[in-house]
Amino acid sequence: MRKETKNGVMYTFEEDGFANEAVDVEVQPGIECLILQYGLNMPESEKSFPDVKCLTIKKDVQRIEIPNTLFPNVKRVVSEDLRNFESGRYLVRNMVRGTLKNVFCPAEDEVIEIPDVYYIGAYAFKDCKSTKISTRRYISCDKNAFAGSAFMEQPFTLGVKMAGRILIDVDPTVEEVIFPDEEERIFTFAREVDLKNVKNLVLHNADSLAGLLYDKGLPQKVTFIPSNNNLEDLKYEIRQLVSISRNAEYIKEIEVISPYVKCVNGIIYTSDMKTIIASTMYQTDIVIPEGVENIGHEAFVDCHLTSIKLPDSLKNIEKEAFRNCKNLRRVEFGTGVTEIPNSTFEHCVNLKKVILPSSLEKICNDAFRNTNLSSIKLTEGLKEIKYRAFDDTPMQEIVIPSTASLSGCVFGENMKHITALQYSESLITSCSTAYELRHSEIAGYVIRLDCGGKTMSLPKYIKPSLYKEFLKTVSSFSQNFRQEHCEFWSYGYSAKGKEYTALAEYFAFEGETAKAYLKKNSKRIITRLLKEGDEENAAAFLKAGFVSKITLKTLLTIAEKNDMMTIKSYILSQINESGITKKNFSL
Repeated sequence: MRKETKNGVMYTFEEDGFANEAVDVEVQPGIECLILQYGLNMPESEKSFPDVKCLTIKKDVQRIEIPNTLFPNVKRVVSEDLRNFESGRYLVRNMVRGTLKNVFCPAEDEVIEIPDVYYIGAYAFKDCKSTKISTRRYISCDKNAFAGSAFMEQPFTLGVKMAGRILIDVDPTVEEVIFPDEEERIFTFAREVDLKNVKNLVLHNADSLAGLLYDKGLPQKVTFIPSNNNLEDLKYEIRQLVSISRNAEYIKEIEVISPYVKCVNGIIYTSDMKTIIASTMYQTDIVIPEGVENIGHEAFVDCHLTSIKLPDSLKNIEKEAFRNCKNLRRVEFGTGVTEIPNSTFEHCVNLKKVILPSSLEKICNDAFRNTNLSSIKLTEGLKEIKYRAFDDTPMQEIVIPSTASLSGCVFGENMKHITALQYSESLITSCSTAYELRHSEIAGYVIRLDCGGKTMSLPKYIKPSLYKEFLKTVSSFSQNFRQEHCEFWSYGYSAKGKEYTALAEYFAFEGETAKAYLKKNSKRIITRLLKEGDEENAAAFLKAGFVSKITLKTLLTIAEKNDMMTIKSYILSQINESGITKKNFSL
């Protein structure tokens, strides 16, 4: 051990410890203003120096780990480096955000005011005599923050112990707990608080649940008695409450006691049963009753439902109403809905069947994005389909009603075939974009468009510099009734885009420029097709006779290596037709 004395303070250091951190300290009697030259690491010390009233922390001090009883009468802390410690009434480690380390031992009548503290450390209140505290609105605390303090010695009131707006303990012997949050929300729960054995939790502010650690458990039932009489504000609070509860597996029931709402089978309606405000997460197959006219914003978001049937009376669905319902597989609309708003079914990753109403006029941004829809029947009378409405779906084919216009890129990269009765620039924009590939290997590079009696093979991705020219060419072809065919392969963004489009155009109508392009690049194209395992296009390419004799030997080796027996037979057929003998074509 190494010892050093400065300003009436003797520090003890471990020989192999930190040079600037003492493990023990002795303070001469009578010293009221202690200048701390070194850090202290003595959290278990039983020593006490009651004469010290002011603690000055020198610039190089990095860490102080002490019990409150070491300097029980400190009333002021002065820090020479505010980046490490704050100056004030208590010991607060600053670094990133304020962490309360010690309140020392304030008297019973002292109000502990810590408005700038973000986190309360372990045993920060140990031996504290006061039960009066004022904190910032949002604060976190260690599970042992209040251990050994007067706060923990308080009796339970309505099943809880509080430290200001911090809930620090729950009575394990009661089945019902009532939060004292009629006037003020509870924002913080001590980390040891566990409510999963509570059968009923009564609260008055939905936000009071926000700070609870979900891994510690929530109650089986939540009863919400709102003090708010404004219906719109109440709707928001109910959605907040339901949203918070969905993060926990323990809550099985939510009850809202208010003259403005009604709870039926886990769904919360307005009292007239015309609007759905929210739903708890455990409903599966749901049939919404006739009379319901509105489904509110995020009403079913994250729910476990598997299917839902909507009534004819339903007129309005607000945005994101069913977003992220990962188990949802089937949706059947009634006859009253005219619009499916933004992100209504976004991220419903298992949604496979949707029956749309004849009344539908508009499908908005991201409405069915990232779902499992492989097909959908769009009804005549539909006026608009907006940006990314069917993006990130397995859908490969669709028929666009004659009444519908499209806004931006509507479909995902798996789309291969679009049928439309009439040409529009918005339709072309939905087929091809002037952007680089997002997912280069997903679903090919060409899309077939049947429009107004004409068939086009279009590259999905267009060179940005050629996009205006591309649109002009498509428009001209669509309006020229005498022109039967048109080639678009040269507008492709990448070599693959050009190749796939040229192949489609050649196989469809033997496009002359496409044929020349394919013959010129035949070795590269067929080699890539074989290496990528695209046997269908490789076989068609070989049949077309584009591959030279010199290339066939290399192709046969690739086909045999990848066990492509069909391709091998085509290659051997080409070899025989070319008159290649065993002598000049040895393997």
